[in-house]
Amino acid sequence: MDFENKKQYFKLELKNLKGTNRHAPVRIRVERSRVFLESFNKINYLMASEMKGKFSIEFAGEEGMDAGGVSREWFLLLSK
Repeated sequence: MDFENKKQYFKLELKNLKGTNRHAPVRIRVERSRVFLESFNKINYLMASEMKGKFSIEFAGEEGMDAGGVSREWFLLLSK
């Protein structure tokens, strides 16, 4: 195969992979005061394949869109 054919084949394979690897987001809503226990209880019942999606976190009683900051804070609280 010449380079152009290989490149086109590679791009086609990447496109096919993107369509098959999409995972639903994992939405978790927890009370800030009980973040570890509630997070554990919700994650404990997920199947491994379900955990491949992006985590979307919401703290109960707080407004805010999870554009990464809320998830970062959630991971920080869990690690403490």
